[in-house]
Amino acid sequence: MLADSPLADEGEDRLGFKVYAQALAELIDHPGTHTPLMIAVSAPWGAGKTSLARLIDQRLSSWRREWGQPPHIVCWFNAWAHDDAKHLGAAFAADVAKSVDGRRKWWRRLLAPLPAAMLTPRA
Repeated sequence: MLADSPLADEGEDRLGFKVYAQALAELIDHPGTHTPLMIAVSAPWGAGKTSLARLIDQRLSSWRREWGQPPHIVCWFNAWAHDDAKHLGAAFAADVAKSVDGRRKWWRRLLAPLPAAMLTPRA
């Protein structure tokens, strides 16, 4: 029996997503890849979208640690958690702002805090 829960690490990958995660991670982390970059993964419920995203995140994180580079800022956005939000785009922007703000140096957050409206999806 299989559970409908995302993978925790690539050792559990029974669907063969490692090769796709490797290719997408290389695309994302390649110096020649210009930003902004948007990648859409479209599949039915339970097909492994979150598992693929976690594998990509793990691959990117491990490379950065190996190379002694600062990690990428990854924002996990759960649209279902904001299904009652008036503007889903605002909820997304708030989650991105919180993810980025959490990586700023403490003194920068103190001297130049983000506006409160950017930190709450309801606002």
